[in-house]
Amino acid sequence: MTNSDVKIKDLRFNKNTPKMLEESNFYNEWPVVYILNNKKQMYIGETYHAAERMKQHIKNPRRKNLTEAHIIASDDFTKSATLDIESSLIELCSSMSDSKRILQNENNGIVKHYYANKEEFSQDSRFFSRLWKKLQDRGLVTGSIENLKNTDLFKYSPYKSLNAEQCTTRDYIVEDILDAFVNNLNRTIFVNGGAGTGKTILAIYLMKLLVTNAEYITEDDESEMLPFISDLKEIHKIKKELKIAYVVSMVSFRNTLKTVFGSVKGLKPSMVISPSEASKDKYDILLVDEAHRLKKRKNLSSPGEYNNFDKVNKKLGLKCEKEETDGNQLDWIVNSSQIQVLFYDEKQSVKPTDIDKKVFNKIKNEKFYHTLSSQMRCIGGVDYIKYIDDILNQRIEVRKKIPNEYDFRLFENINDFCNVILTKEKENELCRIVSGYGYEWISKKGTKDKPNPRENEPDIIIDNREFFWNKKDKEWPNSIKGDRVVMEVGCIHTIQGYDLNYCGVIFGPEIVFQNGIIKIDKKNYYDTKGKAGIISDSELKEYVINIYKVLLSRGIKGTYVYVCDNKLREYLKRFIPY
Repeated sequence: MTNSDVKIKDLRFNKNTPKMLEESNFYNEWPVVYILNNKKQMYIGETYHAAERMKQHIKNPRRKNLTEAHIIASDDFTKSATLDIESSLIELCSSMSDSKRILQNENNGIVKHYYANKEEFSQDSRFFSRLWKKLQDRGLVTGSIENLKNTDLFKYSPYKSLNAEQCTTRDYIVEDILDAFVNNLNRTIFVNGGAGTGKTILAIYLMKLLVTNAEYITEDDESEMLPFISDLKEIHKIKKELKIAYVVSMVSFRNTLKTVFGSVKGLKPSMVISPSEASKDKYDILLVDEAHRLKKRKNLSSPGEYNNFDKVNKKLGLKCEKEETDGNQLDWIVNSSQIQVLFYDEKQSVKPTDIDKKVFNKIKNEKFYHTLSSQMRCIGGVDYIKYIDDILNQRIEVRKKIPNEYDFRLFENINDFCNVILTKEKENELCRIVSGYGYEWISKKGTKDKPNPRENEPDIIIDNREFFWNKKDKEWPNSIKGDRVVMEVGCIHTIQGYDLNYCGVIFGPEIVFQNGIIKIDKKNYYDTKGKAGIISDSELKEYVINIYKVLLSRGIKGTYVYVCDNKLREYLKRFIPY
């Protein structure tokens, strides 16, 4: 089947709707998707008995102000197909920031699953494009599918379908939280996972879930109550006013999530906080995203940051002797909350100021330790992520086959490298160039009191091609358009946590190949705060390798590589198509 037809029946939504559906016999005992709406609100659902489902909604006080019903049908629909389409519509409609309609749906955790003919009904299918066009014609949806999928609101939506692994982890976490509240225990819960395994998706989903009235979730489920919903109800009985926040260390990513939270019903920008803000209050639950980026008292960015660090430690009664072993931001989180859920990946620790993994290991309890391993960002999958890890750590001898749909290439010419990024940007948007710290930030913007006379000088010159480091620290991937995408280069701190469609990675002069070994050239490593205080070359190499692993895992559809060191390029040619 490749040409499933989209049929939509439009009705007024009132007490007569069920009878009209029965009399019309429009796919009445057949899997369908439906939309209920008025000018301000919308509800999306699926059912195999439209008339009976409309009767339930008419009795629901939350639906009483909705005025229209749109029943979406096809001869080829199955229950799996309608669940998939429902999920896709909820995900896309929740991302329409220019829409005046508020989505009434709550996130009851639809499981992402595979079924026969899934490709025919996916968001990328011709069927779904035709459906979206018909909904646009009715004024129910706005924007193109591709543009919506490139927005932060889509990428970090709490309405995403979870895979089976995420659902299992969700169930365990909610159960762990309930147990801690019932027994009045402090608890640290770990969710460990590599880049692209969906830690942030699950974290935001849990944030939305925990602030949602469980009664609103169960009403949308026609089957028996799921165990996590029952546990959620018990949590809300014990904690009638749950005090919860979402902690993010990186300023840029924190600001992005504040914007997302401000666009989602039930969430607020004020719920996204920094570790120092967390230390100012007491919380029932703190969800900590990118926990591997929590800081210790080492290599901080300024004297002021050291002073603030010491003030927090003193206030919380933690060790405060102006040493690396003083209280750290993990201590702040633990001291400020009864339950901490840490989303963590030790392989994404990229600076000496990041808390050592041995500190996390001390508080880790295997009973409350959960792992995500399925690759959700990069279509190259888990095999690609392991492959780049093996290449950079020199654990492999022969080239492996990359999934055909993932575009992984090495370029010898910098102009060809830039041209393909620019072409992909015009086709897909969200295609950017990033690099490790192999170049000095010459063009850093000065201040009114201390202007920088070199502000317009390029930071990076490769074969007479000029580049600048990112002009913005905050939300950089969304700040450049057009030709600027091949003029500005992002660093680890402006790209970590973000997804790109295609990512161009420049291996700078700080990473070289000598005597058969990948090495780091300290004199060409310009993150001064990153290398200050490092006691060994091996420690610096670990951080730099981690940086490049993160950069190489940003691209959803493809990754392009340019290498400055000739010998390193020859080494990588053994493993990357060129």
